[in-house]
Amino acid sequence: MDSQFDHSTGEVWCLSACPLDKRLLVTCGGGGGNASVLGNESSTVLWRLPEDVFPVEEEDEEYKGMDSLDEATPGGGRSRVDSLTAALRGAIERGHDSVRSMEEVCTLVHPDDRSTTLRGRISDIVWNPECWDSESQVNLDSSFSHGSGCNMITVGHTSNIVTTWSIGTSSALPIQRIDVSTSTNAPGSNIQRRLIPTPPKASWDPHNTYMIALTSGPDVLLYDLRSSQKSTGMISPCHSLGVTALDYNPTKPHLLTTSGQEGFIKFWDLRMSVSSSPSSSRANTLGMASLTPTDITSFQNYKKQSPPLKVVQGGHSHWVSVVQYNKSHDQLLLTGGTVGM
Repeated sequence: MDSQFDHSTGEVWCLSACPLDKRLLVTCGGGGGNASVLGNESSTVLWRLPEDVFPVEEEDEEYKGMDSLDEATPGGGRSRVDSLTAALRGAIERGHDSVRSMEEVCTLVHPDDRSTTLRGRISDIVWNPECWDSESQVNLDSSFSHGSGCNMITVGHTSNIVTTWSIGTSSALPIQRIDVSTSTNAPGSNIQRRLIPTPPKASWDPHNTYMIALTSGPDVLLYDLRSSQKSTGMISPCHSLGVTALDYNPTKPHLLTTSGQEGFIKFWDLRMSVSSSPSSSRANTLGMASLTPTDITSFQNYKKQSPPLKVVQGGHSHWVSVVQYNKSHDQLLLTGGTVGM
């Protein structure tokens, strides 16, 4: 442990570091000593870490070449290793000695959740993929390719509201709010009562930054940020017991990986696996008897979506709760579950 910090808004429920400024951090938490956070209400905050948190500044490239340096000049790189070790040891000692404070830059205000017990809580924070591209030359003041100015999205835990944000070094401006609730997982619906609730998650398409994918109960919904008030397509059902996580393939377009409560990991080709008919989702999850005549007509004219490219269990014997690609090598996929990684 290099450092430990006091999270004044209480228990940490969700966090994500800014890929463009390593000193900036967004967290969601609640139940702490902050006077504005009472009971189960949540607060999402943009923080700035102290300058001395990263003592080994701009020496990563030299460190990467340390082995070759040692081979070329025996003992030549050892002094550099020793200095790095001393710097890291000092950071560790400071972390053990005291709990440090973070600077609160601003609060990200979210619409109230439908749930009175999880008010303001978010379940996912996702940064624009352009933030991770070392060749894109973007910064926190960039407008980004889709022109809306948003470089981050947050997903409401129970509100089914996705908020797009323009995060700056000293501000957080909401751009638009997208209601992603559907008839298949709306509170009180038959399918919702049958499933164990899963917090909604999001993934931002790195090949088309207009597009985002969102989990919604057993389904995955696709949204275009240019016309965000209506889903452009869906995978339904994606996982029969609920979708827990999803991630786009970083190097191959149109490929999406999902995980579910049944313990499976699925690989989808969105060109073949996406439907555009919400009525088909209702037919799959509620049964034909629950559909209106209009739904039945739409379902009869609907072409059945293709199955996933591949389904694996990945060594998991229970829920798979996390799935994430290595951003450079799409053959490396990290998964985590309730019984291990």
